[in-house]
Amino acid sequence: MSDVQLTVTSVDRSTVARQAQDGFAALQAIEIRSDEDRQLVNQSLHWAVTQEKALAAELKECTAPLREAEAKARSWFAPALDALGALQRCLRAKITADAQAQAAANQAKMLSAAEAFKAGQTEQGMQVMSTVAEAPVLVGTSIKMTWVFEVTDPTAVPRALCVPNDALIRAQVKAGAREIPGVRIYQQASTTVRTKKGA
Repeated sequence: MSDVQLTVTSVDRSTVARQAQDGFAALQAIEIRSDEDRQLVNQSLHWAVTQEKALAAELKECTAPLREAEAKARSWFAPALDALGALQRCLRAKITADAQAQAAANQAKMLSAAEAFKAGQTEQGMQVMSTVAEAPVLVGTSIKMTWVFEVTDPTAVPRALCVPNDALIRAQVKAGAREIPGVRIYQQASTTVRTKKGA
């Protein structure tokens, strides 16, 4: 049983910080072995929650003018920033679409050339390869092509690449399921602290 004493009083922030640090140092190693220990931990938790709420409210009040000033400043810049953002999205989309179209055209040409080479038509293959366009050079802008994917047939995807659907499993457990093959279902405690309004 620890001798730490935490009292709910209106104190300055440095005092609260010191009390919280002292309380943490004294209570972090405590093991609940009796109802007295249980009550001490619970009372200390309530103290911490109450002090945190009080400080959060004070902080919110102190920073209200700052938030108002920031909102006003943002309103001054918003029209220009919004317009610039829309312009950038439009132009990026155009450059990206152009790059993807060119990449698709080049891929089709390379496949055609590969088929020609495979058929022994070396000259035709070389001619097709000569039409493959080089990546455009844009001053100050780079275009990076990355491989991405789209699942077109979920039933054909290898089992090793599939993962359980946490949302569906959670819904089943919430609905009352207590046995699901390959899933351990168990109870987990959570703590909610109620404080008096105005405390």
